[in-house]
Amino acid sequence: MPAGAWPSAENWSFENGDSLSPTAVTLRVMGDTWVLVALEGQQRYLPFGKVLPGLKEGQELVVSGRLGMPPSNVRMLGQPLLIQQILPLTRAKPEED
Repeated sequence: MPAGAWPSAENWSFENGDSLSPTAVTLRVMGDTWVLVALEGQQRYLPFGKVLPGLKEGQELVVSGRLGMPPSNVRMLGQPLLIQQILPLTRAKPEED
C-alpha cells in the first residue's frame, strides 16, 4: 500500500454528509492514492480511517461509513468517506446439482 495514501481518521476535515450503507466496491490506485469504486455505478470514494491489513489493488470490499462534503470548487478523486466498517466481499458459491 502506498505510504500515506490512505489518510487516518484524524485527517478528516470535511463537513459530515449522509451515511453510506454497506456498499460493494473495488479498490483501485489512481496515481499514489487508493480510491474505492462502487461495483454498481461509477461512484468513487476517497477513503479515510479504518484499513484492513494486506489490501491489494483490484480487491473487492464492502464498506460503510460517513460521507464527507468536499469544499466547493475543489475537484477530488472521489467523495470523501470516513470508513466505519470495511470487510472483504465474499460471494456465495453456486450450488452443485
